[in-house]
Amino acid sequence: MTKNRIVYLDILRVLCCFLIVCMHSPMPSDNAISWFNGGLSFLTSPGLVLFFMISGALVMPVKTDTWTFLKKRLTKVAVPTLFFIAVHLIIKAIKGVETNWLQTIVSIPFAVSGHGVLWFCYTLVGLYLAAPIVSRWLQNVSPKELEFYLLIWVVTLCYPILKRFIGVNDGTTGMMYYFTGYLGYFVLGYYLHHYPNRLLLWLLLLLSVVAIAAKFGVSYMGFHDDSTGIFYYLSLPVAIIASTMFVAAQKMIKTNENNARTIEKCGGILTSNLSFGIYLVHIIIMLEVVKEMPFVIDIHNYIMQTIVITFLTYLLSWLLAYFISWIPGSEFVIGFHQKKKNK
Repeated sequence: MTKNRIVYLDILRVLCCFLIVCMHSPMPSDNAISWFNGGLSFLTSPGLVLFFMISGALVMPVKTDTWTFLKKRLTKVAVPTLFFIAVHLIIKAIKGVETNWLQTIVSIPFAVSGHGVLWFCYTLVGLYLAAPIVSRWLQNVSPKELEFYLLIWVVTLCYPILKRFIGVNDGTTGMMYYFTGYLGYFVLGYYLHHYPNRLLLWLLLLLSVVAIAAKFGVSYMGFHDDSTGIFYYLSLPVAIIASTMFVAAQKMIKTNENNARTIEKCGGILTSNLSFGIYLVHIIIMLEVVKEMPFVIDIHNYIMQTIVITFLTYLLSWLLAYFISWIPGSEFVIGFHQKKKNK
C-alpha cells in the first residue's frame, strides 16, 4: 500500500528524471542554437540538484546505526554504479576507444569512470557517507540555527558572482570552504521537508523569475558563462529555482492516502521507483540508440529534434528500467526490484 509514500517527492523525482534527459538531448551539430542550448542547460539544471535535495529529505536524520544505513543505501547506489561503469567500459572496448585500462580500473574508487554522467552517483555516495554525521547535528539543531548555516552555504553559492568584482578565496584555505558543495543541497532538502512553511512560495517564484531573466539577459548581451559560472549547479540562481520547484510541489500536492492511490494508478509512484534506473540507462539509450536513428538525424529543425530525442529517450529508458526491475537481482542493477502484489 502507498500510505507511507511521500507523494510530492515521488512527483519531483519523475520531474527530475525528465529534466535530466532533456538536458542531455541536444544533438552535437553545426546547426546547434547557442541560446537554446544555454537556456536549456540552465533551466534543466535544477533537476539534478533536486535529486540531492530529495535524498536529503528522505534519509535525514538517519534513524538506524551507521552500518545498517550505509549497507542499505550503498547497495542501491554504489553497486548499480559499478555495474554501469562496467557497461560503459565494455561499450568503449567494443567501439575500440583507446583507453588506459589498468589506470581506468584502478581509478574507479577515486574518479568518475565509464561515462561522465556517473559523477552524480559518486557525489551521492559521498553524501550518504556524510549523512550519519550530519544527522547527529540535525537532531539537536533549531530551525534558526539551521538557517544560519544554510545562509553561509548560500554565500558560497554567490562566489561565482563575487569573484567577478572582488577577491574571493574559494580554495581549501578559504574561511567558508567547509560549507561549499552539494552537501548544502542535501541539508536544504531536509530543511524544506521538515520546516515546510518557513519559505514563502510567492517570494521564491519572484526570485526565480529574476534568476531566469538574468540568465537570458546575460546571454542576450553576449556574455557566455562557463561550466563553473554563475548559472551552474553550485550557483544561487539554480538553488533558487530548485527550491521553488520543491516548495511548489510540496504545497500543491497534499500527502494523503487518496492522492497516493490516484498517483499509483497513474503510474507515478512506479516511475518514481524507477527514477535512478532511468538515470543510469538514459545516456546509453540516447547515445547508442535514439541519436543513431535515421529519422531523428534527418530532423532539420534543431529544437524539434531535441524534443523528439527527449521524449523517445525517456520512454525507452523507462521501458528498459521497467523490464530490468522484474529480473531477480535488479536492485543491484538499477537500485529497485519489482515485487508482485499479493492478491
